[in-house]
Amino acid sequence: GATSRSFSRSTSSVGGEPKAMKATVLTACALLLIGVGLGVLITWPDRLAAQSVKIEPGRKPTPKPAAPTPAQRKPVVNRTPRRAGPEIEMVLIPEGSFLMGSPKNEPGHFGFEGPQRRVTVRSFYMGKYEVTQAQWRAVMGGNPSRYKGDDLPVDSVSWDDAKEFCRKLWEMRGAEYQLPTEAEWEYACRARTTGAFAGDLDAMAWYFKNSDLKTHSVGRRRPNAFGLYDMHGNVWEYCEDDWHDSYANAPHDGSAWVDKPGRGSFKVIRGCGWNNPAESCRSANRSNGSSGSFDRGFRLVRTYR
Repeated sequence: GATSRSFSRSTSSVGGEPKAMKATVLTACALLLIGVGLGVLITWPDRLAAQSVKIEPGRKPTPKPAAPTPAQRKPVVNRTPRRAGPEIEMVLIPEGSFLMGSPKNEPGHFGFEGPQRRVTVRSFYMGKYEVTQAQWRAVMGGNPSRYKGDDLPVDSVSWDDAKEFCRKLWEMRGAEYQLPTEAEWEYACRARTTGAFAGDLDAMAWYFKNSDLKTHSVGRRRPNAFGLYDMHGNVWEYCEDDWHDSYANAPHDGSAWVDKPGRGSFKVIRGCGWNNPAESCRSANRSNGSSGSFDRGFRLVRTYR
């Protein structure tokens, strides 16, 4: 009986091992099938895509076209065309210093031409000629001049008119045009001379003696040493400065002498006109005005950079 019970336990433990092994094998198979199924599901879309494209033997597949590059937005610009303004011939005036004003013993001297002082001027460009009527008409339209002619200096313009011409020409040509300061004007007129005139007045100027009491075409008389025409005579020329009846406290750096905070109503004019005597044509002579008299015009300057 003991032998029989012992054999029975032994048989029973041997029979349990095959059952455990079978369960392990079944579990492994199930995991394998799950893994295979997941792989099929993942790669299925690619297989379908590959099957949808038929590739002939020896022929390379057509590459997939690249996505179009989005067009870049162009910056918004002002499309209003710039009107071409008239050409203004300029002369480079070299920097330097000079004694501005006139001595008391100069014939024709006025008290408001002093006291004399040394002024230093930086290089700048100045119009070779006075602004002509053709140039005025090209910028402003119309012609206010009393004496008509394309090559005649524009006359009968006010200081404000001249400033508006500068502004409009600046817009048209994209360059900054201005009226000269009084110091720039006298420095350019003298052209390194120290006497009353920059040369032979009769050869250089249209004034009372030789003008037949009218304006004349610019550039017909002899220029000064800087190559500027009609700095003496033809028409008075506006400057940027407000009028002061002496040079006391005037700047020494060539800048415009303007009243602040409000501008003065009278402006400096230089050079004398066709209807003035020789004494009024002196390099140091100065006067004032702002209205559009028939003997007043102007010329332009630009900053030298």
